[in-house]
Amino acid sequence: MDPYAEGKIIASPYYKKSDIEGVCVAILDLRMRNRNLELIIPMSRALREGEIHEFIATEQHSCCGGKVDDIAYVAFYEIVKGGIVLRGDTVFSHERALGYIAGYDETHMPNHLNVVLHVSELKTGKELGIALGDKLVIRQNGHQTS
Repeated sequence: MDPYAEGKIIASPYYKKSDIEGVCVAILDLRMRNRNLELIIPMSRALREGEIHEFIATEQHSCCGGKVDDIAYVAFYEIVKGGIVLRGDTVFSHERALGYIAGYDETHMPNHLNVVLHVSELKTGKELGIALGDKLVIRQNGHQTS
């Protein structure tokens, strides 16, 4: 059984971890209401070099096992330096924070993971000015949640 789902892990066991790096391979420009993304319970996922994952933004506060309805599609990124991503990690593009990891939706697995970002203002990748080839960095910080 999953120790997160069983409630055996109530705080993050991650003391330190390396940054994850990626590069934009597709820019998205779509908003959706009532998307009904289902965030999985685990706080962490492994993002491996060479994988491509979708980043989706929401202003909604939701986490482990919750649902997200109002979203903006941001971009697909290829992971060029893999690592462990945690809920609460900050996601940077253009050297600016886009938001922090709210959770993960596995609707399209094993093709790709939906990485859901909590943002202060809902914008698509086009509206954010993201360009093909832009670097993405996911960095551990103080937003960690259990």
